[in-house]
Amino acid sequence: MKKIILLISILLLGGCYDYTEIDDISIITGIILDYNNNEYELTTEVFENEKESKVKIYKTTCKSIDLCILEISKESNKELFISHLKTLILTDRTINKDIKFYDYFLRNSKSKMNFYVYYVSDEYKDKIFNDSDNSSLYLKDMTDFNIKDYSTSIKLLFTDMIQKLLEKGFDNIYPSISIKDDKLCIDSLVYSNKELNNNESIIYNILSNNTISTYITIPCDNNSFSLNINHLKTKYKFDNTLNIEIKSNSKLSNYNCKYNLNDKNTIKTLEELANKYITNNSYDLINKSKKDNYDFLGLIRYIYKHSKKEIDLKDLTVKINTNIKINSIGESR
Repeated sequence: MKKIILLISILLLGGCYDYTEIDDISIITGIILDYNNNEYELTTEVFENEKESKVKIYKTTCKSIDLCILEISKESNKELFISHLKTLILTDRTINKDIKFYDYFLRNSKSKMNFYVYYVSDEYKDKIFNDSDNSSLYLKDMTDFNIKDYSTSIKLLFTDMIQKLLEKGFDNIYPSISIKDDKLCIDSLVYSNKELNNNESIIYNILSNNTISTYITIPCDNNSFSLNINHLKTKYKFDNTLNIEIKSNSKLSNYNCKYNLNDKNTIKTLEELANKYITNNSYDLINKSKKDNYDFLGLIRYIYKHSKKEIDLKDLTVKINTNIKINSIGESR
């Protein structure tokens, strides 16, 4: 409710050349955009400014996004205000078909283009929005929490997505959302009809320098231990081989290994296991990118930017060096 009141306050205080009575507009906070049979299917989450705050969901199918917005405006009997859009949610068909769905937002003079982009599968796309809540206003907070504590997702601004779509040597990867136990959830990452699992998503964020800290669970003698990794830093250098250096400090937690923590060699052993685990998983993720010929890490862009050399992703040679230090064992002892 506080966020909805804030939206109204912003509209009331902001000066506008084409002034419109506040009671004559509805605020679009979220859009789910699908594309099928050469038509756009638009589902909008709209906050209607009435005496009682109310969220309504409108759905329509048209040949263009402009026409869909116009049809929804007719249905709601109010002008739709898009400048406070918070969330744009895309489906497989929108992302993977060669359609310039983004043109509408680039052309619309009232679109501020500072909203976040997500992916949703067909299984959940009709369940994300509902009349009882404003899901779009919570997705950013949920994503922030995920990135801070788990690092299995990313924040993808519309402007960043457009830059990657148009820039040579970089393919977009999308944060996904779903419904679990009737609750809106942040999932892992999706690209080109494929999904990274949670572990791969964490490795993606490590390689992309998208995270400062995260938790990873590492196998040891038929059991496992976990590290709270912090102060992560990944550096790249290219000299015919792409050298990737990963450094961080960490704190030991959830320790279930047989090694005696009172033995001074145990920490060294655990560091070796951690470094091997992150190195191998990093190679696996890069090989997955190369196999699918989909550069979601932007490796080719980095090489071209720093050396002006054009290299095919499949021909890229990579060397990874990982240096994870365990600085604390907390209460694990």
